[in-house]
Amino acid sequence: MPKIFNFPFLGKTYEIFFKTEHYAYNGNLALQAYTKEGELFADVSVNIMGALGAEEGKDHICVDVNNLPMASFGEIVKAGVLTPTGRQAQSGFCTYPIYKVDLTKI
Repeated sequence: MPKIFNFPFLGKTYEIFFKTEHYAYNGNLALQAYTKEGELFADVSVNIMGALGAEEGKDHICVDVNNLPMASFGEIVKAGVLTPTGRQAQSGFCTYPIYKVDLTKI
């Protein structure tokens, strides 16, 4: 059974869990959030070409803050699932923070 996290978003708190995939283009980690009922809630990661090296792409993601506010990830960061690296990736007019993902905690 996956670990359930609270995710406050647009005035409501959702219970979500994570699934991992890999982007077809470069094999980087892709992270998706699903509701407790198993419906896709959101793509958490975004694949930005050149933002992550091959090794780093196995357990780091660019968080899609263009669609999900970083403030909603409080419980997830506190639980150690996502750890900030202090780095960012630019794509168009958006800047995406790069986080390390502890896959053992999801």
